[in-house]
Amino acid sequence: MKAILTICLAMLFMLVVTAGTCLAANDTIYACIVKTTGAVRIVSSPGLCKSVESLLTWYTQAGPTGPSGPTGATGPAGPTGPSGATGATGATGATGATGATGATGATGPAGINVAAGQQCPHGAAVIGFDQDGYIICSNVTYAIGDVGPAGGRVFYITDGGLHGLEAAPADQSVGAVWGCDGTEISGADGTAVGTGAQNTASIVAGCTESGIAAKIADDYTLDGYDDWFLPSIDELILLYLQKTVVGGFANDFYWSSTEYDSGNAWYQSFNSGSQFDYGKYHALRVRAVRAF
Repeated sequence: MKAILTICLAMLFMLVVTAGTCLAANDTIYACIVKTTGAVRIVSSPGLCKSVESLLTWYTQAGPTGPSGPTGATGPAGPTGPSGATGATGATGATGATGATGATGATGPAGINVAAGQQCPHGAAVIGFDQDGYIICSNVTYAIGDVGPAGGRVFYITDGGLHGLEAAPADQSVGAVWGCDGTEISGADGTAVGTGAQNTASIVAGCTESGIAAKIADDYTLDGYDDWFLPSIDELILLYLQKTVVGGFANDFYWSSTEYDSGNAWYQSFNSGSQFDYGKYHALRVRAVRAF
């Protein structure tokens, strides 16, 4: 029924237009519809339809807006746009806090007091000054036969030439007693290399006799160095083995600082190379040495 009514109304609209009837806005057209047949006829005014018909009214103005339909489904996401340009580099940040102070470095080499008139050892160079005004000397290595730090002649080396023994360039005495015959000197019996200085100190402290070999060696100075001593018997044999390099030796006996007993001490023959104990009262030659 609704479909038939719709078609009929469309035909009615065409009829009105075809007949040349001009409709202005808000004009009204009255039509009758036969309930039994669905036929539509136009009338001029209401009340002209028969009882078996129904009056239809058609207005040219738009009817009220119908309710909004449901929202359609969301379409697929579009493609991602191109990346934007990189922004400008930001300003440099503030300087960070100062780090902790590092550990104190190793202690530098001992300086030599210029005010006391001392200088670097022979062959050593001045490489700087410490905070107290002492000069700092470079490390120097020595070989056997070199002039030593104090001006003597090197006859024994250790640590690749950093350390060793040097001998005075000449004898300090051609005839001195060992001293304190009949008295045993405590601490003067060292034989090994490195014991001559202690032997000498013990003899000087324990024997007050004047003119003894140990005291003569202890009193010797050269180029401002006064740490000379009478060599032990093992130090003396090393000196004998380098006697030609060192020079100035006689083919004679030389005292060592090594005591044998209360009446005797060891000596070294620079003629045969033999070593013997000998009475302390004998006068033998003296050659001082020092360690560096």
